[in-house]
Amino acid sequence: MNQKYEETFKKYRAEFVIGTLLLLAVFHSAWYLYSTQMSAYMKSLNYNLVIVSAGALVIITALFSYPRIYKFKMLLSGAVVSSFFINLLLVYNRPFNGLKIMDISLDLYEKAGNLPEGFGIKLMLLLLALNLLLVIIATATTGFAAGRAWAGFVFVFNIAAYVLLLNIFPVFEKDTDSYFGTFSLLILVLSMIFSFLTIEEEHNFGSVLVSLAVMVFYLNMHPDPYEKTLMLAPMMGIVLFLGMLAHWISCLFHMANYDPLLKIYNRQYMEGIVKGVADAKIGNNLAVMMIDIDHFKKINDTYGHAAGDVVLNRVAFIIRETALPEGIVCRYGGEEIIVFLRDKSETEAQRRAEKIRTNVKKAVFIYKGSRIKATLSIGVAFSNEGLNGISGRIKQADENVYKAKKAGRDRVVF
Repeated sequence: MNQKYEETFKKYRAEFVIGTLLLLAVFHSAWYLYSTQMSAYMKSLNYNLVIVSAGALVIITALFSYPRIYKFKMLLSGAVVSSFFINLLLVYNRPFNGLKIMDISLDLYEKAGNLPEGFGIKLMLLLLALNLLLVIIATATTGFAAGRAWAGFVFVFNIAAYVLLLNIFPVFEKDTDSYFGTFSLLILVLSMIFSFLTIEEEHNFGSVLVSLAVMVFYLNMHPDPYEKTLMLAPMMGIVLFLGMLAHWISCLFHMANYDPLLKIYNRQYMEGIVKGVADAKIGNNLAVMMIDIDHFKKINDTYGHAAGDVVLNRVAFIIRETALPEGIVCRYGGEEIIVFLRDKSETEAQRRAEKIRTNVKKAVFIYKGSRIKATLSIGVAFSNEGLNGISGRIKQADENVYKAKKAGRDRVVF
């Protein structure tokens, strides 16, 4: 597999989608062979306890994680799925039997169970799928108070929206398969597209939401998915919980190993690479680039430290994008950045270093109307023994940076 696609696959966390497809394959086979036994087993369970436990697991995880990693999508997905569980409990228990408010029926079981071809449950699933798509599109982070307020609003809105939609759209009672199948497929495709477009830099939550959308699509393909939905709903909660847990761990790893300003690995991760303990595949051919921004102190003195931060951030971005997919980019200290370039020959490494230097030199950094230019001094050292003697290669690359500066800066010394 191409290394670039391998990196994307790793960031996307496609294992959640694959795992969900396998889960659905097993479930579908079991349903085809043992549907009567599965229905009987379902009726023997305390379903209220099962679904409340799954919902509580999801919403508690979302609420507990939010003030620690500030991930709005996790909080919002918890609100969406828990509101879906509430609606499902109302359908299952039918607490408002025959109750109406201003001609709006609150008896969801009557609406969900008696309309043709499972209309009510399909509408509930479609509402969930649409919510999952909106969560994928939503910003990854937001203000703490605003995030909690939005999550609370979405939770209440979904419960109310389901009741209203069941009462005001009787026109949809006919030919449900034709539009439910189309809408569900459209939402699933959009969810997959946007989940790829919104992959976060080093971790991703969109694939978890796509996994839930896949389950919703599967259920909506059934003419009357009431019993299947009752059985799969707790599994949805477990899939989301596992996804939240994996995302949480990934975010903690990100906080520990990434520089918050430059959006690249920090010195601690670099030392992990040198010691061979970091999760980084290093082949035999390894080039070390030590990169220093020329006259960076002058940029700070002329435009201010905030402008210097903008230049640092943008330079790091250019270096990272030019070095990928073979390059591992880390902040070495101050304005120094180190790149470990894997599986490239000496000539290819020198060519990549020149490309980094050229791309930064061509860039213009804008800060409060000021146009700021920057150049790089780059020292490169090469090894065909991988991490063996890596400390010596880093020292050699650092010495080559000093030679580049002595020779007039804005150059690569190999």
